[in-house]
Amino acid sequence: MTGDGAGWSAAGQVHDCWKAMKRTVSLRLAAIRAVWIFFPLLALPAFALQTSTPSPTPPLSPSKADTRVVGVVPAFNVATFDTKTPLTTNQKFHLFWRSSLDPFTLIAPAFKAGIYNAAGLNSGYGSGASGFFKGYAAAIADGTTSRFFRSYMYPVLLHEDPRYFRIANGTKKSRTGYALTRVFVNRTDAGNNRFNWSKLLAGFSSSGLSNLYYPQENRGPALTFSNVGLSYLGEAGMNLVKEFWPDIAARRKARHSKFTPSPPASPAPQTGCIPTKRAGQPFSPCN
Repeated sequence: MTGDGAGWSAAGQVHDCWKAMKRTVSLRLAAIRAVWIFFPLLALPAFALQTSTPSPTPPLSPSKADTRVVGVVPAFNVATFDTKTPLTTNQKFHLFWRSSLDPFTLIAPAFKAGIYNAAGLNSGYGSGASGFFKGYAAAIADGTTSRFFRSYMYPVLLHEDPRYFRIANGTKKSRTGYALTRVFVNRTDAGNNRFNWSKLLAGFSSSGLSNLYYPQENRGPALTFSNVGLSYLGEAGMNLVKEFWPDIAARRKARHSKFTPSPPASPAPQTGCIPTKRAGQPFSPCN
């Protein structure tokens, strides 16, 4: 009987995990549908703000190697500091949409779910695998809404550029300070710097929506400010990686090239001619 009971218990756990995984996929698709269908309605005023002037020529697409850092993390929103051409409304939406469909969006929420589990911020989902996958699904929804507000809606409404402009030059201290402060300072479409309203408003808008689907016992100011704070820390950290990773990658490549042995030189072609000097005859070299 004990063996049978243990077998049924294990089978029940597997069934719960399977249901939780299906729920995760369903919530992810639902979150993307909500962004696709309902959220653009909130951005309709932005289209009214657009003038009839022709859109600038879209910037050249970066190479595949330039769109990721550490080989995994997407860096679609990175531009050089001297970039002058602003993004159009369509380009801002494409930035959000491309980032949302990237496989990395399935990795980052797992870390957030783990942090929230440890802090008890999603305890209402329960414990075990089932509770983790519910929190994981909620983190995926958080990330989707955050990217929508941060990369598209508020940058369009406020005429701000959602990209990170890498300076690439200067001391490590100055570049570190620059990267960390970009969550508070933003570039406008006109090329000026001002307070990063898109980041602040996006954080609170996304966190406010989180209170609609997190467990009742976890809703409130603690959840809201935790989401906002974590989003600031996450973006500041990613700015550092985007600023310095190209330098690290170039240094690694140079070190690899330095220790890679050069290919052996090709032997001189053989002509079949051997210069000789015979007795009583002048020296006859090969021509």
